[in-house]
Order: sequence, then structure tokens, then C-alpha cells
Amino acid sequence: MAIFELGAMTLRSIFGKPETVLYPLEEKPAPMGLRGHIENDPSRCVLCSACARACTTGCLTVDKKGRTWEIQPYACVQCGLCVEVCPKDALSMETARTAVGAQKPSRVVLVPERERPVRKPRPQEAAEHVGEAPSVEVAGKTRASEGAALPASEGAQLSAELLALIAAKTAGLDPARAEKVRAGLIARASRADGKAAPSTARETSGGSAPDGEEPAEDAPVA
Repeated sequence: MAIFELGAMTLRSIFGKPETVLYPLEEKPAPMGLRGHIENDPSRCVLCSACARACTTGCLTVDKKGRTWEIQPYACVQCGLCVEVCPKDALSMETARTAVGAQKPSRVVLVPERERPVRKPRPQEAAEHVGEAPSVEVAGKTRASEGAALPASEGAQLSAELLALIAAKTAGLDPARAEKVRAGLIARASRADGKAAPSTARETSGGSAPDGEEPAEDAPVA
């Protein structure tokens, strides 16, 4: 039986494909689930230190002031926890073989500093700085965002309270939406002024009552 098995192995080695390859001229493909070494993409990294907190061996060091990410590759056990907790998917497990060396130096990755996004002003801030509100572009023309692009003649007729209300309601909106909100607020204010006009006229004409009769007082408005 042993002789039969030995003969079968010999025949397979003669007519079959060899298990070895001519390394380094040839390389075997990486098997499924192989855990290699950690690579960091500096264009995605935000230096949040989540990987360093999750590292079980403490081989990761994050320096926010120096904008560096450092790893000690020979202390890493390739557990993959840092890759799982990275919020920006900057870390990955690479299966490519690293260069051979006599020393065990740490690997440092320099992360460039990014421009911070401009924060949109809050409605309260826009109301406090009505005169200093930034300009917005409406229909290809740059117009003051106070009152959501009010013309000079129309802006002069509106009260300061209405201007402040328009600036607070239209802060952070796109130009088309801001124009609709502005028009609605102006229309509502115009209707309110129209309702108050008759009562004002009656007050000014109080002396036109017949002789011997006192002008009737206006009933209180509910």
C-alpha cells in the first residue's frame, strides 16, 4: 500500500504542475482573507486618532500638531481593528510584500493640511449684522443680501424691523428661495399696513362730527 501511494505521488509530480514558483521572478497570488500590512492614504486621513485608540499593540502614533501618522510595522499583529474603525476609510490592508531590511524602523506618513469649509452664518448672526451681510448672486448680478437682494428704492421704503426680519428668514437660503420668502414677507407687511390705514384716517378726521355730538370712539380691535 505504501509503495502504491509513493508511486502515485511520483506520477503526479512528473505530469502535474509544480507547487513551487521561481521567486522572485514569479509570485503566487494572495489567498483569500490574507492580512498584509497597514497602508494609510494621506488624502483621506483626518488625524482623528480613532485607529490609535483601537490598536491592541499600541503600534500607531498620531501627531495632530506635526500632521504625521506613524506605525511600527514589526509590532503590528495585522488584527485589522484600525481599518474597521477608520471613519474616512483611509486605512487598508495591503497584501503586497514589503521590502527586506536589516533594521526595524517605523514608517511615518505626512498628512497635508486641508482647507476648512466656510461655515454658513446662522439666522441670529445674520440678523445682528444686517448691514454687514455678505452679497449673493441673483440672475448673474451681485446684490446686497440685506432683505434678500432688495432694490435701492424698495429698500428705502421698508422699515428697519422688516429688513431685519427678511435678513433672518433668508439667511443661508439659495437665491431663488430667498427671493420668494422676501416677496412673501413684503406682501404680508403691505397687507398689514393697508388694514391700519382706515383707522388712521378716522383719527385724523375726528373734528368732522356734527355740532353737539362727540366723535365716536373706535371700537377696540379684537
